[in-house]
Amino acid sequence: MSPTQGQMLAIETPRPFSFETYGMESDFYNSPSIPNSVSQISTFPDYTRQGGLTRHQVNLQSVENDIKAYNDRKAQTASLMAEIDQAMSARSINYTFPNLNNDARHQRFERALDQLSLMLDDQQPLDITKAVSIVENAYDPSVTYQDLKRQVQNLAFLSDYILKTKGLPEGDNLSKVMSMFHVMADTTTITLEGQEFEQTFYPLLYDFDDPWGRQDYSKMFVSKLLRFGTGNCNSLPRLFLMVAEELNVDVSLAFAPNHSYIKFQDRYGEWHNIELTNQMLTTDDIIMESGWVKAEAIRSGIYMNPLTKKEIIAQSVNDLALAHEKLFGPSEFSLRCANLALKYNSKSITAHQIKASYHTSLLRYVVEQYNQQKRSKTAFFQDKKAIAIKSKMETDYQIIDDLGFSEIPEEVYNQWIKAMDNEGNRQASRTRQREMLNSLNKY
Repeated sequence: MSPTQGQMLAIETPRPFSFETYGMESDFYNSPSIPNSVSQISTFPDYTRQGGLTRHQVNLQSVENDIKAYNDRKAQTASLMAEIDQAMSARSINYTFPNLNNDARHQRFERALDQLSLMLDDQQPLDITKAVSIVENAYDPSVTYQDLKRQVQNLAFLSDYILKTKGLPEGDNLSKVMSMFHVMADTTTITLEGQEFEQTFYPLLYDFDDPWGRQDYSKMFVSKLLRFGTGNCNSLPRLFLMVAEELNVDVSLAFAPNHSYIKFQDRYGEWHNIELTNQMLTTDDIIMESGWVKAEAIRSGIYMNPLTKKEIIAQSVNDLALAHEKLFGPSEFSLRCANLALKYNSKSITAHQIKASYHTSLLRYVVEQYNQQKRSKTAFFQDKKAIAIKSKMETDYQIIDDLGFSEIPEEVYNQWIKAMDNEGNRQASRTRQREMLNSLNKY
């Protein structure tokens, strides 16, 4: 649940853009016809003299002066209009967002994207813990791979301890899944060899205080979960994946509307879900009961479908884009991240949302420039570049609709998470857990 996966990015529905009305519909000039030479004027003899000139000559001189003054004014106006046209031309429309290359913080994100690209291009090993640390370090340089790795190894050690003390078959995938689930969802007390005192480790819980990271975006991060013991459906499943990777356990990540969770298979190939938001073992039925999963989403595979490890790394690229937007707003960086993620997971609903949000914001940016420069609505609809952006935005939203995307309102989502945590579901979870442990004891 993140703009990245669980609490997914909220995309505004496109709305009509507002243009102000500028200029005049009529021609700028509507001047009467003025003769441009004396020869066009009929002459009448005038024998009355004035200052040594005949009245006829005085009239001719006055007309010539009027024509000269008119031509001078006309030339000045033409020059002024040329300057205005030049100024308007100089204030061209920008069809991309301002460049961020001189910002040191942005450069951290560029380096992070390069590192994730190397993983996805098989030039570096796929490493979920490394990918998570890359994203979180770009946003907060105090987060390091070494710290995350050490804490993940501690959880892996606890999981291995539980596996051995419960007598579960070592080396068995389901055994490791169950021991990991115990460590993250239950209180664990251990006494290490050579120590006289017990150590107690408490379950990791769902954080109902700003779970979407509106006020504090670090609440989306695994580092925050490890520091305070509370997280959301972005950080909780991601940490489970990191520990599973450390123990070489086969589990996966899946999505539902505004939500993400863990999927794994039992000994018989049946799929089960781990809901770390309320420490339960569930099935897809509990997702379907929410009423927010469309048939189109099931057919397209955007929901309830286990991701490959490479697709999970591609999701980290989406996480990187969203963290960047939190600091800088929409930018070309977001589009590059989304395109890279889609290269390795064409069904990534998060990446499609990022693209739609980017083109929506870019179109609004162009329209704002038209209004600031007092350009007309007609000029906008004759602007091929602007219309191309509008067309891309509409295509993005059509793809999202065709994939079956649905977004649960935040308050409804929180109610669903709380409603999921009822005694009936908890009893079903305990029964499911007992059956899995019994199946392990047979071996």
